[in-house]
Amino acid sequence: MGTGGMLPTLTVGELELRPAVPADAEAVFAFEQRALAVPEARRFLLRAPPASVDEVRARIERSSASFSVDHSVFQWLIRLSDRDSVVGFVAFVRWNHEHHRSEVAWVIEPAHWGKGFAALATAQIVQLAWTELGLHRAEAHIDPENAASIRTAQKLGFAHEGTLRENVFTGTGYADTSLFAKVRPA
Repeated sequence: MGTGGMLPTLTVGELELRPAVPADAEAVFAFEQRALAVPEARRFLLRAPPASVDEVRARIERSSASFSVDHSVFQWLIRLSDRDSVVGFVAFVRWNHEHHRSEVAWVIEPAHWGKGFAALATAQIVQLAWTELGLHRAEAHIDPENAASIRTAQKLGFAHEGTLRENVFTGTGYADTSLFAKVRPA
């Protein structure tokens, strides 16, 4: 694909991963309203839920459907192949083009927790990044109390490298982050 290429739509199992575009703002807003209505789903979110469709559209516009050195966020919507609604997203955030590393992030609607969707989708985009985008190191920064995401990272072969003390501001105070990482196989 190379720098500047369009991110592909991917299929894995019953999931379709499609790059988010501004026209998806209403569907993403509806997903976030459903998902974040569950207190346990909001617990580990480090940003406020979106207040409007326009806010979601602006966030999507800051990311991109193309892999470009001008962007550091690349997001795919997760949909079930037989439905139109968004059930989650998976993304590279804070992509560092110079050092070929990025953080991966995932959010799954609580109604679909425990089905392996986060692991399936993340494995798919990480494999794409190894083979097509030049990624060397993938990181997952996870709240140490988020047992489900820690299990997902471990299932994907990410190794726990340590805990970053009070490295994120939650809006009310500072919190730790467990750092998990995986490097591209030789």
